[in-house]
Amino acid sequence: MNLNFPSKTILQEAGRNNVEAATHAKDQAFLHGLRMCALAGNIWPLQGDGVLRVVSEELLTELMAFSIHTRRFMEMLRMKKGAVTADGPLVKIQSQEHPYENDVWTAVNRVLHSSEMKVTTVQVETSKHSNLGDMLIANVLITSPERNKVSVCPQGIFYGFAVGPDGWKMQQ
Repeated sequence: MNLNFPSKTILQEAGRNNVEAATHAKDQAFLHGLRMCALAGNIWPLQGDGVLRVVSEELLTELMAFSIHTRRFMEMLRMKKGAVTADGPLVKIQSQEHPYENDVWTAVNRVLHSSEMKVTTVQVETSKHSNLGDMLIANVLITSPERNKVSVCPQGIFYGFAVGPDGWKMQQ
């Protein structure tokens, strides 16, 4: 199909300018971060593999979406490594063999370039699910090509991002 337009055709543009695009990226990062924290900060039934599988998949999906929007926002503000520190880890594991990544920029990049991500849970002594036992998501182990395995606290990187430098005040 060949379409010809008259020379006086008026093109219309729609979209976002730089500030609007940055605001959208920040808002989306917040939205996915909140969902991520709801999944990571809840106490789930210990028994039954189905719950852990579904919750883990949803958490990894939200972590990936959070990482995309966070990186985009930080790139637009030219804030990279060392600009924002995670608040965490919020769940500390005594026998943790993989270091925690507390730099938000590095953590989201490790997520985006990961070859493997696994959710780690710990059994907690509460009584929310007295007949099933309780577990809490502790962290996500991330393996990236040619990099050491690291542990990321989903809540910690979100809280660090949410506070950001000076609350992420942007120039209008």
